[in-house]
Amino acid sequence: MRKVTLRKSETKELNEKTTVFGFNISKNDKVEIIDESAISISDKIAFFKIKERIIPSLKLVLEGKAKLKSIIVDMGAVKFVVSGADIMRP
Repeated sequence: MRKVTLRKSETKELNEKTTVFGFNISKNDKVEIIDESAISISDKIAFFKIKERIIPSLKLVLEGKAKLKSIIVDMGAVKFVVSGADIMRP
């Protein structure tokens, strides 16, 4: 397992990408990239990096520290959406 600690300028650049999820990296946080695919903040896996895209970890989302876009589906449509139906917005 290879860990690389990010510099302040790299952390600032990463912080701009994570604000989309409502998450801010403070100046005191230790930010590391593990095996070029996981981003650790203060020794906790916070984000995953797939190609150039950053995705928050499930733990971060469940703790309420990162927010994802969500939609509300009518209860009558749940059965069809779960079966793979397309969702059309107005």
